[in-house]
Amino acid sequence: RAGGDLPALFQAVSGIDHRDPTSHSVPLAHAEVHGRRLRIAYLSNLTELGVTPPVAQRFAATVAQIAEAIGDPTPVRLELASLHRWRRAGLLLCEAEMLIEHADDWAEHPVSFSPELQRMLQYAQTRSASDLVAAERMLDRALLALRDILGRHDVLLTPTTPQSAYALTEPVPTDQALLTAIANFAGAPAISVPMGLSADGLSIGLQAIGAIGSDLLLMALAERFEQLRDSTR
Repeated sequence: RAGGDLPALFQAVSGIDHRDPTSHSVPLAHAEVHGRRLRIAYLSNLTELGVTPPVAQRFAATVAQIAEAIGDPTPVRLELASLHRWRRAGLLLCEAEMLIEHADDWAEHPVSFSPELQRMLQYAQTRSASDLVAAERMLDRALLALRDILGRHDVLLTPTTPQSAYALTEPVPTDQALLTAIANFAGAPAISVPMGLSADGLSIGLQAIGAIGSDLLLMALAERFEQLRDSTR
């Protein structure tokens, strides 16, 4: 329910799953943030990325608050075209994996899948092996772009989503995962913390992305930010 709960949860869920060939141990970096100035990068070209004005305004105020208390912010850019290419490549690999994971059900009961999921799996069936390799290499570019930023900074701050949370009666925004996908594709830890509410009372999120192994640092940063946020209410 709060940043301070995360270390205990992390201890409970972390570790190596010996039944999973992709599971491996990750050395964790030091987590102290009190009394330490962090090198903070923040995403600056929000308008180009389709971030709504209320989210952009709340994010700017949050970055200023964090800068005053925790670190010195540096603006960085991520190009919209690159984010879209990385996201599409990642989705293709997910779709291809779903074809394997659900092969029997897909072959015998395709109508049991939702129309949207059917379209995704049908698209994956039209792709070739070279398409999948190209998608993997596209995600390598995402990893290198994030590694370049985090090689010079301790953390990258972005809005969690380009818009506030949406009502359950509304369709899912097509770009909802635009800013969170890069951490997933790069295998980097990330954390999201509420930073305010929209005029409709819906949550606006702050995302912090760190280098591989910085999980504890991100948890400590989340707890520290919650303290800063709550102190101004």
